[in-house]
Amino acid sequence: MRIDKKTMHAPELDREVTLYVLLPKNFDDSTNRYPVLYMQDGHNLFYPEESYSGETWKVKEAFMEDPTLPEVIVVGIDSAKDERRLDEYCPVPFEAYRDNGGKGDVYLDYLLETIKPFIDDTYRTDPTDTAIMGSSMGGVISLYAVIRHPSVFKRAASLSGAFYVAPKGITSIVENADFTALKKLYMDTGDKEDGVAPKEEYLKSNGTIAAIISEKVSPMRFRYEIIPGGTHEETAWAQRFAGIVRYIFKDDE
Repeated sequence: MRIDKKTMHAPELDREVTLYVLLPKNFDDSTNRYPVLYMQDGHNLFYPEESYSGETWKVKEAFMEDPTLPEVIVVGIDSAKDERRLDEYCPVPFEAYRDNGGKGDVYLDYLLETIKPFIDDTYRTDPTDTAIMGSSMGGVISLYAVIRHPSVFKRAASLSGAFYVAPKGITSIVENADFTALKKLYMDTGDKEDGVAPKEEYLKSNGTIAAIISEKVSPMRFRYEIIPGGTHEETAWAQRFAGIVRYIFKDDE
């Protein structure tokens, strides 16, 4: 498996964007087309020296250690290294803790209009089978991507979603969402999250969002889990990454 790294200027976001593209093991020896999984905070996925915490999701290791995982192209998109990350990863202004948010559509438009066409033109992708995943604020924008662009993102995972930053606005979006085109959605939160908010806020806000979705989406297509001992860090997300990939790319459950 190899990781291609590409940096491009994104005037819409007023920053440089680095992509980390993990290709399946047999990519260069086949003519197959592959589904694509877009992941937020791409700098935290592969290289400890680039991760803000020094730990990663061990994405490459997950595929190398388990050859039965679905063969997909993983595209990690790095986030801004300042508070612009909070702006880009939330579709509405924050209601608590900080004065950020509201530029989620700008970020997703850049992903769809610039990043996705580049990936589809450069690699043998299956443009009709696209997933998105993220944690914390990355989990918020990943869920929103399914709602905002249902014809593109039909599979998604939101880990430890920080929905508490704008509970009214995000709840309203979910209440009015149409999940008809959705193939698979996974959500979770740990019971020992230690982010900006107390763990109770993660449990409460994720539970609220999950309850609304469960009324709209069948259990065959939606799973919500509370992770015993689950904490708010890359090592925790790495432990459940493989299982989530297997779930969101499997349609016959």
